[in-house]
Amino acid sequence: MKSGARLVVIERLLPEHATDDPAAVMLDLHMMAITGGKARTESEIRALIGDAGLSPADLSATRTGLSLIAATRP
Repeated sequence: MKSGARLVVIERLLPEHATDDPAAVMLDLHMMAITGGKARTESEIRALIGDAGLSPADLSATRTGLSLIAATRP
Protein backbone atom coordinates (compact mmCIF):
# COMPACT_ATOMS: atom_id res chain seq x y z
CA MET A 1 0.00 0.00 0.00
CA LYS A 2 1.18 3.49 -0.77
CA SER A 3 1.47 6.07 1.99
CA GLY A 4 -1.96 7.56 2.69
CA ALA A 5 -3.81 4.49 1.35
CA ARG A 6 -6.93 3.48 3.26
CA LEU A 7 -8.06 -0.06 4.11
CA VAL A 8 -11.55 -0.89 5.33
CA VAL A 9 -12.16 -4.20 7.10
CA ILE A 10 -15.73 -5.45 7.47
CA GLU A 11 -15.93 -7.72 10.50
CA ARG A 12 -18.24 -8.90 13.23
CA LEU A 13 -16.20 -8.10 16.30
CA LEU A 14 -16.29 -10.23 19.40
CA PRO A 15 -17.31 -8.49 22.59
CA GLU A 16 -14.62 -7.98 25.24
CA HIS A 17 -16.76 -10.21 27.51
CA ALA A 18 -18.33 -13.36 26.00
CA THR A 19 -21.60 -12.91 27.89
CA ASP A 20 -22.23 -9.59 26.10
CA ASP A 21 -22.93 -11.27 22.73
CA PRO A 22 -23.33 -15.08 22.82
CA ALA A 23 -24.15 -15.17 19.08
CA ALA A 24 -20.76 -13.63 18.24
CA VAL A 25 -19.04 -16.22 20.42
CA MET A 26 -20.89 -19.02 18.59
CA LEU A 27 -19.76 -17.51 15.27
CA ASP A 28 -16.16 -17.56 16.53
CA LEU A 29 -16.45 -21.24 17.48
CA HIS A 30 -17.96 -22.02 14.07
CA MET A 31 -15.14 -20.19 12.26
CA MET A 32 -12.47 -22.05 14.25
CA ALA A 33 -14.08 -25.45 13.70
CA ILE A 34 -14.97 -25.08 10.01
CA THR A 35 -12.35 -22.77 8.50
CA GLY A 36 -9.64 -22.46 11.12
CA GLY A 37 -10.37 -18.73 11.24
CA LYS A 38 -10.75 -16.55 14.29
CA ALA A 39 -13.00 -13.66 15.21
CA ARG A 40 -11.40 -10.85 17.21
CA THR A 41 -12.33 -8.16 19.70
CA GLU A 42 -11.90 -4.49 18.84
CA SER A 43 -8.65 -4.31 20.80
CA GLU A 44 -7.31 -7.42 19.01
CA ILE A 45 -8.20 -5.98 15.58
CA ARG A 46 -6.53 -2.68 16.46
CA ALA A 47 -3.37 -4.56 17.55
CA LEU A 48 -3.39 -6.62 14.34
CA ILE A 49 -3.73 -3.48 12.23
CA GLY A 50 -0.88 -1.85 14.14
CA ASP A 51 1.31 -4.94 13.74
CA ALA A 52 0.76 -4.67 9.97
CA GLY A 53 2.24 -1.17 10.02
CA LEU A 54 -1.10 0.56 9.59
CA SER A 55 -2.77 3.17 11.77
CA PRO A 56 -6.29 2.34 12.96
CA ALA A 57 -8.57 5.24 12.09
CA ASP A 58 -12.33 4.89 12.46
CA LEU A 59 -14.59 2.14 13.70
CA SER A 60 -18.27 2.26 12.79
CA ALA A 61 -20.84 -0.26 13.97
CA THR A 62 -23.69 -1.10 11.61
CA ARG A 63 -27.24 -2.24 12.36
CA THR A 64 -26.35 -5.71 11.04
CA GLY A 65 -23.83 -6.42 13.81
CA LEU A 66 -20.90 -5.90 11.46
CA SER A 67 -18.34 -3.18 12.02
CA LEU A 68 -16.37 -1.16 9.50
CA ILE A 69 -12.80 -0.72 10.68
CA ALA A 70 -10.79 1.82 8.71
CA ALA A 71 -7.01 1.94 8.75
CA THR A 72 -4.49 4.07 6.91
CA ARG A 73 -0.89 3.63 5.91
CA PRO A 74 1.26 6.42 7.31
